Amino acid sequence: MVLKVVINLVIIRDKGFKVVIGLRKGPSWDLAKEDGWIEGETLFEITEACKNDTTIMYLLSDADQKTAWNSIKDLIHGKTLYFSYGFSIVFKDKTGVIPPNDCDVIMVAPKGSGTTVLILFLEGRAEERAYDTGIAMGLGYIFPTTFERETYSDLTGKCGIPMGCIQGIFKAQFEVLISNGHTSSEAFNETIYNNCSTTARRGALDWMNKFYSATEPVVEELCESVRNELKELRESQLWQTAVTVRSLCLETQKN
Repeated sequence: MVLKVVINLVIIRDKGFKVVIGLRKGPSWDLAKEDGWIEGETLFEITEACKNDTTIMYLLSDADQKTAWNSIKDLIHGKTLYFSYGFSIVFKDKTGVIPPNDCDVIMVAPKGSGTTVLILFLEGRAEERAYDTGIAMGLGYIFPTTFERETYSDLTGKCGIPMGCIQGIFKAQFEVLISNGHTSSEAFNETIYNNCSTTARRGALDWMNKFYSATEPVVEELCESVRNELKELRESQLWQTAVTVRSLCLETQKN
């Protein structure tokens, strides 16, 4: 996500829009300078960057959004506060990220880059600004959502097809082939590198519904577990201890 966010900021900047980036000094600061951000002109520390801009794109990691919130929350009155993912807002009771009532709150959660030509960044209300920002990023298509739907669908998606589902099917086919006398090289090749031949397309027609029937209940279970596990995690002794330890570390850093 962080990489996509940086790429989208560079795209917007290189299309001629005024973009100021706020970072903490360190490795990221040096990388930003290498990428063309100019210290004192387009590159500032976080609070300084927030003071003079009208749209604040809050793109820190989930943990850092919680940590930095108190330092920027008084700098966003009357402005537009932008998120690329909904975690901090959905779980505001734990993160403390609660925007003031006099600012617009929008989210553009890029799922991938597109080829849309950049159009004019129009003046307008919160919803219009969200669409404008998505267009400026060059996203292939844009659809409305909510912070809560984006957060839970994103978590379900990441645990499902790209990780749990594909890895599970890879493992099953690899082991079944080996148990039926194939070498590990044969099993690996047919599992990972098989091409989309006519035979493979026939397999899709013959076996798609069976795979659907087998996996649909698992996806339902996954979707439900995402909600329950997050609740259990937030209430666990480990999580509560981590909150206390982190607060103590922050106090030590201040002193």
